[in-house]
Amino acid sequence: MNLHPNYIKALEDHYKDFSYSETIQMIKQNRLYGASSSKYTIQSLPKDRVWVSDLDLKKFDYDAFDIMVLLTNSNEEFEHDSEKINGLWVSPEKANLYIKNWNNDDWWEDEKNNRKLEKIEENFQASIGEKYKGVIYNHLIDISSLTMNDGRLKLIVNSIEDKSDFEDKLKNKEIEIPFFEHYLIEEPSSDIRIYFLEISNENNQRIEIITLIKDYVGYGDLNDGTLEIEPVFGEICGHLKNTGEKDVKFINPFNGKWENILLECYDTSSFIRSSVNYNYTHHLGDDKFDFSKDFPEEDKLNKALKLHLENIKKYGKK
Repeated sequence: MNLHPNYIKALEDHYKDFSYSETIQMIKQNRLYGASSSKYTIQSLPKDRVWVSDLDLKKFDYDAFDIMVLLTNSNEEFEHDSEKINGLWVSPEKANLYIKNWNNDDWWEDEKNNRKLEKIEENFQASIGEKYKGVIYNHLIDISSLTMNDGRLKLIVNSIEDKSDFEDKLKNKEIEIPFFEHYLIEEPSSDIRIYFLEISNENNQRIEIITLIKDYVGYGDLNDGTLEIEPVFGEICGHLKNTGEKDVKFINPFNGKWENILLECYDTSSFIRSSVNYNYTHHLGDDKFDFSKDFPEEDKLNKALKLHLENIKKYGKK
């Protein structure tokens, strides 16, 4: 399918200062690299919505938190983490009914009203992702920090290549850096940042592209505009899928608009903040990298790098 001209223009602006030859040379130089990867779901927002913390609940005093918990239908997740409850979209129709009838016991005892609330919530949830939905694979790759000039790193590479099963392990992408070598560098470099996106629209058109993100706020040292999300952490419940991002946007490849999205962590059970996995790769001697062999398929890193280089070649410098 044809991508929208505004999306192409955004790619041109993003890649204009990248150099293809410099990127290729950077990749070729070393056998070791560090990759920090994370995964997120994106969905179109419901047409009718309100950010729960934007509701005027001052008159309810201490009951305000209970109202937010019930509106988000997340009492199990959020009852122990009041600071993060405001990070959710809710149905304005449902919110108005709660606010109007909060102190009306007769209204709440009427089962008809409870069924009405349930139906509103069902429709609200069903409307999320109606226009599009997808998965972002966020890759941060450090290549320049791990050079063969470092004697310790050269010893690691030699120990990998000297083993009798090296070729078989390379072919099957089974080469692993021992756990005790995982902290090879204190502060990894951000040589390559890629947001690889699998997305489907309402017409079931599915594409795989590099996407762009803006207006992501983040927390603490992550507040630099890049997508390096920490899922909300509940005091008892552990990591939650909600990212608490109200204004985060992506460039929609179908209509060319910067659109707000519902952004959630894909898998919080395996989330480790700032984790970096070190890998070995055996590059070919020219520009024609075989990404199925050079880089692991996990989290689509091979596809992401391939598209990244193709975009540099199209829109960047030589």
